[in-house]
Amino acid sequence: MSEKMIGMTKKEVFETMRHLDNRKYHTLFNALYFDTIRHLHSQTTKDVLASLEIFSAVYTENILYPFVSDLIETNNKKITEDIKQLFAK
Repeated sequence: MSEKMIGMTKKEVFETMRHLDNRKYHTLFNALYFDTIRHLHSQTTKDVLASLEIFSAVYTENILYPFVSDLIETNNKKITEDIKQLFAK
């Protein structure tokens, strides 16, 4: 009897990340990036650093955390499906 992995494989994780990125997060990142860049040309060094700090905070809160949460949720669904299949055997 061969062992069956429960949850997503590394390849499935990367495929899911690409799918989530293309579908949702890439658009959010581009909007945030271009909004930040638009204001940088006339700013002082101190203002640029403040803008980058804001970018980082917004990126983390609005893109990174939700992205990781979606990825974990997808894996949890896969784990649930795999366990149901194991019990069905």
